[in-house]
Amino acid sequence: MSTKVKNPNEKSYGFIIALLVIIVLGLGVISYIVISGNKAQTEQREASMVAVDNLEVSYKDNAITLKSPAATADTPQVDLYEDYSCPHCAELAEAADADMLKAIEEGKLVVHVRTLNFMDQGTEANSTRAGAAALAIAKSGDAQGYWNYRAMLMRDQTMLRTSNWDNAKYGDAAVDYNVPDDVVKDIKDGADMDAMKDFANASADSLKAAIGKVSSPHILYDGKDLDLRDGTGWLKEVTG
Repeated sequence: MSTKVKNPNEKSYGFIIALLVIIVLGLGVISYIVISGNKAQTEQREASMVAVDNLEVSYKDNAITLKSPAATADTPQVDLYEDYSCPHCAELAEAADADMLKAIEEGKLVVHVRTLNFMDQGTEANSTRAGAAALAIAKSGDAQGYWNYRAMLMRDQTMLRTSNWDNAKYGDAAVDYNVPDDVVKDIKDGADMDAMKDFANASADSLKAAIGKVSSPHILYDGKDLDLRDGTGWLKEVTG
């Protein structure tokens, strides 16, 4: 009786099939994790949405202006300098945004947002891409979209910076805030990247002229660099 000796170099089809099954299952798990993660992010954004009832947004003269129709010529106006990669800007937004929005909607405050990108250090990184996306929304006049998208950029800035989002991802995120399709397309295409660079340069120039340096955050009122250390004290100082 003879026994067939198997060639050690001969491939086992059973092994190959098993390997393919493992790869397919692995890809399925990865896809599930990605889809679940995206769904969770969308749900978080929807849950954090703030209803904006009495707010207008516009872009003119190198500033994104937030105001209420109830504002008058005598309403106090401040210049807010911020960078979307600045942790202290995120801290200020968390501390003051709710009260700031209330003051704006009540016609007690007008805010000129002057976005910076100095933390990109001359590259087209998070500050510029995030700023371009927010600028596109502001230029469209979508006040609710801008307010909530800006809040997301501040709240999730660590993730955005470390993940190095491209323009397409910034556009995808805008969909969760019901931003119009044509604006989403502009964000994905990077249509406002050059405009954002010009905007940031103008913001940096005006800030340096006012206080002699470029850093963030800063809020200027009648030429005075307000104290932001307690989060909302500046707001009480301006609105009374």
